[in-house]
Amino acid sequence: MMIKDRPLAGKPTATVEQAIQWAKSNGAADIMLELAPFYWQYAEKVGINPVFSYCQTAYEEAFLTYKGCLLDASYKNTAGIKKGDVSDTASDRIAECHMRFASWEDSVKAQIDHAALYAGLEGYPKKYPDETTDPRHFTWCFGIGKTVLTWAPHYSTHAYGETLLKMMDALEN
Repeated sequence: MMIKDRPLAGKPTATVEQAIQWAKSNGAADIMLELAPFYWQYAEKVGINPVFSYCQTAYEEAFLTYKGCLLDASYKNTAGIKKGDVSDTASDRIAECHMRFASWEDSVKAQIDHAALYAGLEGYPKKYPDETTDPRHFTWCFGIGKTVLTWAPHYSTHAYGETLLKMMDALEN
Protein backbone atom coordinates (compact mmCIF):
# COMPACT_ATOMS: atom_id res chain seq x y z
CA MET A 1 0.00 0.00 0.00
CA MET A 2 1.34 3.39 -1.04
CA ILE A 3 1.51 5.94 1.77
CA LYS A 4 0.21 9.37 0.80
CA ASP A 5 1.83 12.31 2.57
CA ARG A 6 -0.39 15.07 3.94
CA PRO A 7 0.01 18.61 5.20
CA LEU A 8 -0.04 19.31 8.94
CA ALA A 9 -2.11 22.42 8.31
CA GLY A 10 -5.66 22.40 7.11
CA LYS A 11 -9.24 21.80 8.04
CA PRO A 12 -10.23 18.68 9.98
CA THR A 13 -10.38 15.57 7.83
CA ALA A 14 -12.67 13.82 10.33
CA THR A 15 -15.16 14.80 12.98
CA VAL A 16 -14.53 14.82 16.70
CA GLU A 17 -17.15 12.06 16.98
CA GLN A 18 -15.13 9.89 14.57
CA ALA A 19 -12.01 10.54 16.65
CA ILE A 20 -13.72 9.55 19.88
CA GLN A 21 -15.10 6.37 18.33
CA TRP A 22 -11.67 5.48 16.91
CA ALA A 23 -9.97 6.17 20.24
CA LYS A 24 -12.57 4.10 22.13
CA SER A 25 -12.10 1.19 19.74
CA ASN A 26 -8.37 1.32 20.49
CA GLY A 27 -8.75 1.25 24.28
CA ALA A 28 -8.04 4.93 24.91
CA ALA A 29 -8.01 6.33 28.42
CA ASP A 30 -11.07 8.37 29.37
CA ILE A 31 -8.99 11.57 29.36
CA MET A 32 -8.20 11.11 25.66
CA LEU A 33 -11.92 10.90 24.90
CA GLU A 34 -12.62 13.95 27.08
CA LEU A 35 -9.88 15.99 25.39
CA ALA A 36 -11.03 15.28 21.83
CA PRO A 37 -13.31 18.34 21.56
CA PHE A 38 -10.47 20.55 22.82
CA TYR A 39 -8.11 19.18 20.14
CA TRP A 40 -10.65 20.10 17.47
CA GLN A 41 -11.34 23.52 18.97
CA TYR A 42 -7.72 24.59 19.40
CA ALA A 43 -6.34 22.98 16.23
CA GLU A 44 -9.04 24.58 14.06
CA LYS A 45 -8.32 27.97 15.66
CA VAL A 46 -4.62 27.61 14.87
CA GLY A 47 -5.01 26.00 11.42
CA ILE A 48 -3.71 22.48 12.09
CA ASN A 49 -5.65 19.36 11.13
CA PRO A 50 -6.65 17.98 14.56
CA VAL A 51 -6.59 14.44 13.16
CA PHE A 52 -2.79 14.74 12.95
CA SER A 53 -2.36 15.91 16.55
CA TYR A 54 -4.86 13.43 17.98
CA CYS A 55 -3.09 10.56 16.23
CA GLN A 56 0.27 11.84 17.45
CA THR A 57 -1.01 11.62 21.02
CA ALA A 58 -2.40 8.14 20.40
CA TYR A 59 0.98 6.98 19.14
CA GLU A 60 3.25 8.86 21.55
CA GLU A 61 1.38 8.11 24.76
CA ALA A 62 -0.55 4.91 23.98
CA PHE A 63 -3.93 6.65 23.73
CA LEU A 64 -3.06 8.39 27.03
CA THR A 65 -3.01 5.05 28.85
CA TYR A 66 0.79 5.43 29.01
CA LYS A 67 1.12 1.62 28.80
CA GLY A 68 4.70 0.87 27.83
CA CYS A 69 5.59 4.58 27.82
CA LEU A 70 8.36 6.43 29.61
CA LEU A 71 5.97 8.98 31.10
CA ASP A 72 2.82 8.56 33.16
CA ALA A 73 -0.39 10.58 33.44
CA SER A 74 1.05 12.78 36.21
CA TYR A 75 3.04 14.61 33.51
CA LYS A 76 -0.16 15.60 31.65
CA ASN A 77 2.07 15.40 28.57
CA THR A 78 0.20 14.47 25.39
CA ALA A 79 3.16 14.15 23.02
CA GLY A 80 6.37 13.39 24.90
CA ILE A 81 7.27 17.07 24.88
CA LYS A 82 10.67 17.73 26.41
CA LYS A 83 11.79 20.68 28.46
CA GLY A 84 13.17 23.57 26.44
CA ASP A 85 16.77 23.21 27.59
CA VAL A 86 17.09 19.51 26.71
CA SER A 87 18.91 18.74 23.48
CA ASP A 88 20.63 15.35 23.58
CA THR A 89 18.97 12.17 22.31
CA ALA A 90 19.77 10.28 25.52
CA SER A 91 17.09 12.45 27.15
CA ASP A 92 14.48 10.51 25.17
CA ARG A 93 14.83 7.80 27.82
CA ILE A 94 14.84 10.06 30.91
CA ALA A 95 11.40 11.01 32.20
CA GLU A 96 12.67 14.05 34.12
CA CYS A 97 13.77 15.63 30.82
CA HIS A 98 10.12 15.88 29.77
CA MET A 99 7.62 18.60 30.61
CA ARG A 100 5.09 18.33 33.38
CA PHE A 101 2.19 20.49 32.29
CA ALA A 102 -0.16 22.29 34.66
CA SER A 103 -3.14 21.01 32.67
CA TRP A 104 -3.98 18.65 29.84
CA GLU A 105 -5.12 21.63 27.78
CA ASP A 106 -1.71 23.31 28.21
CA SER A 107 -0.07 20.21 26.80
CA VAL A 108 -2.46 19.99 23.85
CA LYS A 109 -1.81 23.68 23.11
CA ALA A 110 1.96 23.12 23.21
CA GLN A 111 1.65 20.13 20.90
CA ILE A 112 -0.53 21.96 18.36
CA ASP A 113 1.55 25.16 18.54
CA HIS A 114 4.65 23.09 17.83
CA ALA A 115 2.98 21.56 14.75
CA ALA A 116 1.94 25.05 13.59
CA LEU A 117 5.54 26.23 13.99
CA TYR A 118 6.83 23.35 11.83
CA ALA A 119 4.07 23.99 9.29
CA GLY A 120 5.14 27.64 9.04
CA LEU A 121 1.72 29.07 9.87
CA GLU A 122 1.08 32.79 10.16
CA GLY A 123 1.54 34.12 13.69
CA TYR A 124 4.39 31.72 14.45
CA PRO A 125 6.91 31.50 16.03
CA LYS A 126 5.58 32.59 19.39
CA LYS A 127 7.39 33.54 22.59
CA TYR A 128 7.55 30.96 25.37
CA PRO A 129 6.07 31.17 28.00
CA ASP A 130 4.17 34.39 27.23
CA GLU A 131 2.45 33.33 23.99
CA THR A 132 2.73 29.54 23.90
CA THR A 133 2.95 26.64 26.31
CA ASP A 134 5.46 24.97 23.93
CA PRO A 135 8.86 25.08 25.68
CA ARG A 136 10.60 24.01 22.45
CA HIS A 137 9.26 26.78 20.26
CA PHE A 138 12.56 27.38 18.47
CA THR A 139 12.66 29.81 15.53
CA TRP A 140 14.80 27.41 13.46
CA CYS A 141 11.81 25.01 13.33
CA PHE A 142 9.65 27.52 11.45
CA GLY A 143 8.34 26.02 8.22
CA ILE A 144 10.73 23.05 8.03
CA GLY A 145 8.07 20.33 8.23
CA LYS A 146 4.93 21.28 6.38
CA THR A 147 3.81 17.71 5.76
CA VAL A 148 3.76 14.64 8.00
CA LEU A 149 6.69 13.03 6.17
CA THR A 150 8.83 16.20 6.08
CA TRP A 151 8.02 16.91 9.75
CA ALA A 152 8.67 13.39 11.08
CA PRO A 153 12.49 13.19 10.63
CA HIS A 154 12.86 16.44 12.61
CA TYR A 155 10.75 15.01 15.40
CA SER A 156 11.63 11.31 15.22
CA THR A 157 11.98 9.17 12.08
CA HIS A 158 10.44 8.85 8.62
CA ALA A 159 8.86 5.57 9.79
CA TYR A 160 7.20 7.51 12.61
CA GLY A 161 5.55 9.72 10.01
CA GLU A 162 4.36 6.69 8.04
CA THR A 163 2.82 5.24 11.22
CA LEU A 164 0.97 8.50 11.90
CA LEU A 165 -0.35 8.60 8.34
CA LYS A 166 -1.71 5.06 8.72
CA MET A 167 -3.34 6.05 12.01
CA MET A 168 -4.89 9.12 10.39
CA ASP A 169 -6.35 6.92 7.64
CA ALA A 170 -7.76 4.54 10.24
CA LEU A 171 -9.34 7.35 12.25
CA GLU A 172 -10.96 8.84 9.15
CA ASN A 173 -12.30 5.51 7.92
